[in-house]
Amino acid sequence: MSSATKPSSLRSAGSYLFSDFRLDLGQRRLFRGDAALSLSPKAVNLLEVLIRQVDQVVASRTLLDEVWEGVHVEDSVLKVRIAEIRGVLGESGAAPERIHTHARVGYRFAGPVRFLDPGAKGQPRPVVPFSQRPALAILPFDDFSGDPGDARFADGIVEELTTRLARFRYFPVIARNSAFVYKGRAVDVAQASRELGARYLVEGSVQRSEDQARIIVQLIDGETGHHVWTDRFETDLSNVFEINDEITDRIAGAMHSQLFAVEVQRATHAAPANLDAWFCLLRAWSLQASIEAADNAAAKREFGRALDFDPGCAQAHSGLAMSHFRDVVHGWSATPLEAARATRDHADQSLRQDPQDPYSHLAAAVAHWLEGKREALLAAIEHAVWLNPSLAWGYLWGGIAYGVAGEPERSLEMAERAIRLSPLDPLRAIFDYALAVAHFAAARHEPSLEAAGRAAALLPSWGWAHSLVAVNAGLLGREQEAREARCAAQERLRGVTLGNFGQLLPFASADFLERATEGARRAGWRD
Repeated sequence: MSSATKPSSLRSAGSYLFSDFRLDLGQRRLFRGDAALSLSPKAVNLLEVLIRQVDQVVASRTLLDEVWEGVHVEDSVLKVRIAEIRGVLGESGAAPERIHTHARVGYRFAGPVRFLDPGAKGQPRPVVPFSQRPALAILPFDDFSGDPGDARFADGIVEELTTRLARFRYFPVIARNSAFVYKGRAVDVAQASRELGARYLVEGSVQRSEDQARIIVQLIDGETGHHVWTDRFETDLSNVFEINDEITDRIAGAMHSQLFAVEVQRATHAAPANLDAWFCLLRAWSLQASIEAADNAAAKREFGRALDFDPGCAQAHSGLAMSHFRDVVHGWSATPLEAARATRDHADQSLRQDPQDPYSHLAAAVAHWLEGKREALLAAIEHAVWLNPSLAWGYLWGGIAYGVAGEPERSLEMAERAIRLSPLDPLRAIFDYALAVAHFAAARHEPSLEAAGRAAALLPSWGWAHSLVAVNAGLLGREQEAREARCAAQERLRGVTLGNFGQLLPFASADFLERATEGARRAGWRD
């Protein structure tokens, strides 16, 4: 099988071992003992995706998306390939040993499975999935307008929301066709959760009147029945297609943030014996919400533990890239060149493991940042938001990077979109900072100072917010405010001086860097 027929998200080396079978990922062939078995290329890819999530139910839509990569095929095609694999393994759907069907949801490959890494020494290691990673199902929304056309509008919202949430890739999203069996039915939350294999359910309603629409969305924990989050979104319908995209992006962005917050709480209270790669990732991400050197170091340890569970975890590598990047730009590392190299190494690993994850591309972006590769940096951010148009943090990074690079219009556009997508983000301070950078790039120092001041007030430990307050105040001639902010910044950015300021922003436009340096100098910043 040629590498061109292998989806980019699959491995290119190593072997999965189960019973007396061996799935060779380099040759893309299945062996029993030394004998090669006849299995089509699509079936090989499908088998790998199932094994990678051993003992977990993988939604049919997820399997179709990963194996057929953007080509629309029916569920019947998936069933044919499943039957092909079962035939080669010598089992049937009626009495499966390895591949189990979960009606209206997907399939599960039963372990144990071991992975043999060709580059590692020693015995094959067990394959450990994200066993705690919860699935999400978006149920049909109620239509309170009474017009059949409005019912189609509600169904369209659900379909788009399902697609957008699936692009985040961290939470398996149950296929739309499976969830739509509940349309027009009174839903028992606990029963639907069990039947769909989804911990979290999304319910909602749509009401239209003339050119206005009101959409109410609720996120429910299917195990407890508790309402985790609810919100109301209102919009005009002057252009129904643009509005459909805009409203579903806003809902997806807000819901994803809330879902993460709930999962972080679950991970925080998990017993050590129950930890797995997913919980380690959640703990690490929660630590990254702090702008403190000690918390950043702890986050790196948690990402490392996630890699102990799953050495191929793209999210752990992208998280480590971000942590090493922060070590450099905050002056926390005694060896910044080594930290910069670690940023690049983990960004590359993340991209190799999952090139479809937008966070892998954001990790690549910060590696390009440290290397001063302006065009590659901006292209990586654009690719991230192309992969997931609802990714608030993609637009956030775009707001900062485009501003520093001297493109204020695109910077402001991305910063404002980030805020629209996640208006209640726990790290709202960084969103305000992006807005401040956009205004600074356009030499609008009053609004830049205001936004930077909000960021510094919301997150006092963040030195770069104080530095932007100091720079703007210095340029505006507000000497006392500039000095106070500069002192706060220098206290938190001990490794940052006027001498290395440009080195931390190697892709900055000449105008941006000249005004930033002059403002810092007027605020009293010295080498």
